[in-house]
Amino acid sequence: MTTTVRSSGLPADAFCSTCPTRELLNRLAGKWTVLVIDALYEGTMRFSELRRRLEGVSQKMLTETLRSLERDGFVTRKVYASVPP
Repeated sequence: MTTTVRSSGLPADAFCSTCPTRELLNRLAGKWTVLVIDALYEGTMRFSELRRRLEGVSQKMLTETLRSLERDGFVTRKVYASVPP
């Protein structure tokens, strides 16, 4: 897969409501979002592993954060039929 980034040549202005940088910041602004991304950078994790890694996150909040990241294309979800050992 190839991604092409085009620049208008204009500097980014995160204070402008139509700025792509502002949209990215809005998507990453959640309390747990950056921590989830950092934890997943280490490699694939099951939900329970990720929850243990992120001390203090509730199941509901982790689920919402992961669904948001998946919807925005930052992470992908893969369901395994097997039960972990």
